[in-house]
Amino acid sequence: MALGLLLNRAPLYAGPAAVIPPAHVADAFDALQTLDWAAPELAEILTLFLRAARVVDDPSLDVPKGLRAQIASRLEKAGVAPLKLEKIRTFVPTEGADQAGLFGESLPPGLVLKSSGG
Repeated sequence: MALGLLLNRAPLYAGPAAVIPPAHVADAFDALQTLDWAAPELAEILTLFLRAARVVDDPSLDVPKGLRAQIASRLEKAGVAPLKLEKIRTFVPTEGADQAGLFGESLPPGLVLKSSGG
């Protein structure tokens, strides 16, 4: 879902300046919170908010804690695994698997994304 990529807190190709302000995550949550997130046809909403509410340890990019708690609660009720929710509740460094997931499919064998830190 394109909205998930737009609201992502940890962009794949750009730096912090390219991240949409957290207020837009709040707007998306307000617009989508009345839907049944557990419905199979709405499964992309789960991925959207796992990306949009992720803690990146930057106060200017992180969604406010109260909103993250609301989102985590809705995701939990929809059946999202607690391990995935940890990325919304606390800072977990982005790993290669997280970055690969942004492509929407797994990377070909042997292709590795280089981290921005080194």
